[in-house]
Amino acid sequence: MFSNTFLEIINSVSLYIAIIANVIVIIGAVPIFIWLKNLSLERKKKEINDNLNIRKNIQQKLRDHADGYDRSKPHDIGIRLVYWKNYPWKLDDDGYKQLLYYDTNLDKRLNHGTEFLINTGILVDEHIWFFGNSLYLGNFGTFIIDKSGQKIIGFREVKQKIKLVTTLKYKYIINWDFEDKIEYEPVFYIKYKYTKKKLFENQFFAQNCDDDGINNDLYFHEVLDMRNRVKSNKSMKYRYLMFRAWLRKSVRTIKSRF
Repeated sequence: MFSNTFLEIINSVSLYIAIIANVIVIIGAVPIFIWLKNLSLERKKKEINDNLNIRKNIQQKLRDHADGYDRSKPHDIGIRLVYWKNYPWKLDDDGYKQLLYYDTNLDKRLNHGTEFLINTGILVDEHIWFFGNSLYLGNFGTFIIDKSGQKIIGFREVKQKIKLVTTLKYKYIINWDFEDKIEYEPVFYIKYKYTKKKLFENQFFAQNCDDDGINNDLYFHEVLDMRNRVKSNKSMKYRYLMFRAWLRKSVRTIKSRF
C-alpha cells in the first residue's frame, strides 16, 4: 500500500521535475552561449588587430624596398619566404622567391607600393605564362592550369599572358628581416613551407600581365577560388564539383516553385 502511494507521488511530480531540470539546463546554457559568442568576438578582434599591426609595421619598409627598383617600367619586385625551422636560412631548402603584385594596366601602379598590401595579407603573384601555361575556365567557377594551346572539352583557354594574384596571410607571417637580405630581397619567416596552400587565401584573381590598358580588349580580370581548381575534365574532383553545382541549382529551382 505504501509503495503504491509512493509511486503515485513520484509519477505526479515527475513532470514538474522534468520541467525544472530543463529550465536549469537552459538557464545554465545561456551564460555558456554568451561566453562562446564573446570568445568568437575576442578572437576576431585579435585577428583584426594583429593584421593591422603587421601591415603598419611592414608598410613603409615594403615601400622603401619597392622604391629601390625602377618603377617607371615593369619590374619583378620580390621578397623571400623562409620556413621558420630553417632559421637563419638554408637556401638549398628554402629562401623561396615570391613576387609582389602591382597592376601594370593603364600604369595604375601607386607611388609607394601600397598596392602590395590589403587588410588580410600581402598580394603576391605567379606568372604562369612564363612556364608555357595557360588558364582554362570552365562552368561554375572551375578552372585548369595546364600547357598552352590545348583543346579541353568544357573549358576555354584564356589567350592573354596570365598571372595569378593570391594573398599571403598576415597570420602565418612570424617575423621579417629587411636588414639581412637574400640577394637584396627582404626575408619573411613563415609558419609553414611555401608549398602549403593554407598560407594563402582560397579566393584569388587572375589578370593579364601586359600593359594592355583597362579599356583594351586584351584586358582580363577574373576572380577564382583555389578550391575549384581541377587537374582535368575527367578527374573525380571535377565530376564532384559538377554534381554539386547541379544539385544546388536543382534545389534552388524547387524552392522557387513554392
